[in-house]
Amino acid sequence: MSYTPNSEEIAHGGVVFLFNSLLGPLYAEWVPFGNSPPREASITGTEPSSLMKNNVDGATVTVTLSGTRYVAALLGAEDFELASGPSGVRIERVSRTSGTVAVLTLGGSSAADDESLYEDGSLSVRVLATGHEGDEALVTEGIEVSAAALPETSLSGHPYLIVKKSMYPELRKRAEKEPWATIKRSAVSWFNRGYSPRSGFWYQCRDLTVFLSRASLVYILTESEAVRQSAVSAMVNAITQTFPSIRNGMQTGSHFRTVTPGQVFFITVLAVDIIYDDMSAQQRSLVNAQLTPAANFFINYPHNAQGLPANWPLNVYGARLVWHLFQDDQVEANKAIRGYIEMLDRQITADGVFREGTQYATARMAQGNYAKSYAMDVIAFTGKRNLYKEPRLVSLYEWIYGYSLTPF
Repeated sequence: MSYTPNSEEIAHGGVVFLFNSLLGPLYAEWVPFGNSPPREASITGTEPSSLMKNNVDGATVTVTLSGTRYVAALLGAEDFELASGPSGVRIERVSRTSGTVAVLTLGGSSAADDESLYEDGSLSVRVLATGHEGDEALVTEGIEVSAAALPETSLSGHPYLIVKKSMYPELRKRAEKEPWATIKRSAVSWFNRGYSPRSGFWYQCRDLTVFLSRASLVYILTESEAVRQSAVSAMVNAITQTFPSIRNGMQTGSHFRTVTPGQVFFITVLAVDIIYDDMSAQQRSLVNAQLTPAANFFINYPHNAQGLPANWPLNVYGARLVWHLFQDDQVEANKAIRGYIEMLDRQITADGVFREGTQYATARMAQGNYAKSYAMDVIAFTGKRNLYKEPRLVSLYEWIYGYSLTPF
């Protein structure tokens, strides 16, 4: 498939398929009516430039037939069909046709949970007519297509969302030197102050986020079993103390009461993953009783007519994916990850500029909106997909921290 997305296409979703290999030249015989000599048909494709590789809307396939009797300009979408390929894909129209070349524009659902568009396989085209009366044509051989399916490998051995136990010794060694030594001292200082949240919804969310972040770091960096157990008890107590009020304050349709709790929920799940093995069965039960209703708030968040979260979808998908990965629910996690990537795709231009401008870019992708910006770290760490290697994401962060701050 040869596809260069324009701004409108990127804004409404990207392309489904990453074409890993082109098995060419790819031929199938075209046999006209009567005794005419055989003809050949081939299709070509290149890798699409889009974050989303699971949405075919606007993707194109070029079909070329040899022979002078093939009149591509006279053909329409009804003269071709997909002989093989992922289900849910259809030919929308034939365009830019001349001579023996026809360009087929494909279409398909962009819903993040449409599993039919995540199938690997071989895509081939059947030419039903050639534009010349009496001719019939056969099928092009396929090009191998990969739906860039996210792996569903089960996660095991907490923690696994953003750090592993095997990394602790190296992190402890690193914390003996600057600037990491200062970070460790700050975390220990915050932890030693204890947990005493201020009143008010925003302060409760903020104070719990800060405490769990620092306490988790203390837990990782200390070799003292007593300190580790103290950290576990303090973190469990903080969660069970504060989450009831946070959950009661969550509200759909309110930025303050959806996005703000999304950040503390995201950090809390990471923290629980870190201390999970040192929690007792009772502590796990207590924490789960607090987090599950909050998780359901994001899982059941109202959707719009396009099947996307009605408000702040990056935040909603970030909260969903970290919870489903924590639960090792690979199917639901992958749905949330696809939704998250699709939302990124819609908000970033082809050359890596954030559509809503510099302030939104910094607030969403470069500050404390953890569920929005750091979800991609979890996606990468759990082996799903390393978005930081995507050229458009590289360009985005170069733009945020560089070009967007320069006057010229």
